Amino acid sequence: MALKQLYSHEHPEIDIVAIHGMNPMSNIAHADNTWTDEESRTHWLRDEHMLPCSIPRARMLAFEYNANVFFNSSCADVQEQAKNLLNSLWLQREKTNSRPIIFIAHSLGGIIAKEALAKANESEGIYVGILTFTYGIACFGTPHRGSILASCGLTTRNSFLASVDRSSSFHRDLRERFNPLLEQYIYLNVCETLEKNISSLPVGVVVNPVSATLGLKDSKGICIYLNRDHKTVCKFKGEDDPDFRKVAANLQKMAKGAVDCTRNTRAVAEQEDEFRRMKSWYSDEVEEEPMDTLSAIRNANDVVGDAGSTSAESQLLSQLEVAAQNWGTIIWTLTSWNAEILNLLSWMFLTGFVLRIFIPTPSLPTRQEVCVKADEGVQACVSLHDIRRLQVEILDAQFYRTSRAVRRLEVATTVSVPCSACTAIGFPLKTLEIVRVLEEKLHKRKVILAVELHRRYGEQKDAKEKKEESEKLKKVNDERGWWWWCFH
Repeated sequence: MALKQLYSHEHPEIDIVAIHGMNPMSNIAHADNTWTDEESRTHWLRDEHMLPCSIPRARMLAFEYNANVFFNSSCADVQEQAKNLLNSLWLQREKTNSRPIIFIAHSLGGIIAKEALAKANESEGIYVGILTFTYGIACFGTPHRGSILASCGLTTRNSFLASVDRSSSFHRDLRERFNPLLEQYIYLNVCETLEKNISSLPVGVVVNPVSATLGLKDSKGICIYLNRDHKTVCKFKGEDDPDFRKVAANLQKMAKGAVDCTRNTRAVAEQEDEFRRMKSWYSDEVEEEPMDTLSAIRNANDVVGDAGSTSAESQLLSQLEVAAQNWGTIIWTLTSWNAEILNLLSWMFLTGFVLRIFIPTPSLPTRQEVCVKADEGVQACVSLHDIRRLQVEILDAQFYRTSRAVRRLEVATTVSVPCSACTAIGFPLKTLEIVRVLEEKLHKRKVILAVELHRRYGEQKDAKEKKEESEKLKKVNDERGWWWWCFH
């Protein structure tokens, strides 16, 4: 059970992770054969003239696991395989955890991908990078609402088969746990429409189109219906295969969206180095008197409890940010439009004279109106920049308090400063357990803050650039005065 690299650009910008489905025939080469056409032997994820040609700056990885159903099957169920996937990805992406991810999954593979993301959401922060930087999932015949394969579970009791049984407790549980994440990702649902034959006997459409889709709006979930059965829905003969072209075009668009989302942000790896330096600086702080264990625990509880108040403060700033951004967009559009008119008129006096004849004066802005709009545009961009700077400062302060609370807990439990109140109530017996729980909460909070900081730094940079552009535009408008002769 590991991640196998199929292809990689020298400097990849995105990770594409393939997850195969069930292996009912216990085929030893099932992991490769899932994506390989039987006649041409084309492996569309690995061969350079296939998907690597459509998305060249990618790293293609395949998660291989024991998916046998009847013979030599593993006792590891979907949940355990999802844990294996998370751990393998975490180790593989240790130095590149800000790279976007797209999962490509066949059948049960889509269930494992969803289970992995649900587990990442429930983890204590270690997998937050995978959760945050996953952009989308391409599902090939994934039974989101169950499959006829589940009927085999009556005789085999295989956990994989039970996971695709719509009435199973696992299926219901996963739906509830994944629903909060549903709108966070982009989906490509590739559906089969042909019946599957086993030993020349038709068994029907293994995963019908209703089950293979999520019922999302088009902006979130694209559906493709191929004239293929469950086995061939994810195999393509070559680059000229019309079905491959359709799938590749959608994956290419998805990959571009994923890269664009992260291209202008600071790399998390760089921030982690910065945070390590910050932690070292915080740790070097000398406190006059070390805290006793109870005081350190109370301090940690205060930090965890303050998350609510700082969250409310952040929400207020976010509301102000939206207002400033909306106003700035309107003003920016007006100012830019006016600037284009100014540019045209300042360089083409004759054109300005002709426009004066055909366009009524009231429909054109006056010089004063242009300058006022430019001023308002600059102020809106300045406000947006200031709000985002405050958001970063708030997150920095939260990170500082969290790091300091962790340090105090570590010192208190290492030095074992006596606490009469603790001793009186027999508290030391439970100290380590309480400290462990608090440290887990604090560490999770630190990772979440790190990811949020990574996003905010990028937004702050964008706001600063917008502010500088507005100031330049205003300066240009102020300097162009003689165009006025054409109209006033």
